[in-house]
Amino acid sequence: MTPLSLEWTSGMTPEQKENFELVLRNNSLIVERLHNILDQWEKELNKSEFTIKDFSDPNWAQKQAFRNGDRSRIRKVKDLFTL
Repeated sequence: MTPLSLEWTSGMTPEQKENFELVLRNNSLIVERLHNILDQWEKELNKSEFTIKDFSDPNWAQKQAFRNGDRSRIRKVKDLFTL
């Protein structure tokens, strides 16, 4: 069993940590659905990134930075829900 990220239980008592972990691990349907949603968001992000017309936009670098930030946040949430 993969240990939970410490972010989940930071500031909780040992009893709260144990109860929270049980609740989270027993809700695999929600966790799986969230992974599916995050995968879809990532696919949409990847598709939007490869249009040649983006390069003609003078704000291309800012758009790319925004996409990179989105991708980073998606990965962090995925990691958080990797049980």
